Amino acid sequence: VSQLPNQRHVAVDIARSDRQIVPFGPALEALQIFDHVDGLHIPVGMTPAGERVALDLSDQPNIAIAGATGAGKTMLEKTGTAALALRMTPEQLGLLIIDPKALDFTAFAKLPHLVGGHIVTEPEDAIDSLCRLTEEELPRRTQVLQDAGCANLRELHHKRPDLKIGYLVVVVDEYADLVTVLGG
Repeated sequence: VSQLPNQRHVAVDIARSDRQIVPFGPALEALQIFDHVDGLHIPVGMTPAGERVALDLSDQPNIAIAGATGAGKTMLEKTGTAALALRMTPEQLGLLIIDPKALDFTAFAKLPHLVGGHIVTEPEDAIDSLCRLTEEELPRRTQVLQDAGCANLRELHHKRPDLKIGYLVVVVDEYADLVTVLGG
C-alpha cells in the first residue's frame, strides 16, 4: 500500500497471478539512465505495462521488506545489493551485510565494498557492527554534513565534491530471526 504522488489516494499492490521473472541484466541496463545522477538506484521490478521500476535508496533512509515465504524478499535484497556493488566503487559505497543464516549472501563475501571486510553472520557481531555505526560513524558523518551546511550526502557531493564520503547501506536479511536469537 502506498500513497499516490500528489493525490489523496493510496495504491494497493496485488500480486499478479501470472508472475514473471524479471532478468537482472536488462534491469541493470535500465539503471544506466541514472549514471550521471547521484544516489543509490536499484531495480525493484516491472509494472504490468512492462516498464522497469527503480528505487533510489538515498530517498528512503529505512526500508522493511515484508512478504510470505518464497515471495522474493531476499532476492530483492540481493538484486539491489548486486546492482549497487556493480555500479559503484568501494569509495562511493560501503555495505554492511548481516546474514544470520550465513547462506543467502555468500556470493557477496569477496566484495571490496564490505564494511569490516566480511559478511556478518553472528547475532552478537551484528549488534556490535550496528552499534559502531550508530555510535561512531553516524556522529562523524553528521558532523561533516553540519560543517558543510548540507542535509544529506547527495547535497554534500554536489556542494563539496572535495569531501569524499561514500554512501553506507546496511542490509539485514531475516531481521525477525536476528531479533529472535538476540531476544532468547
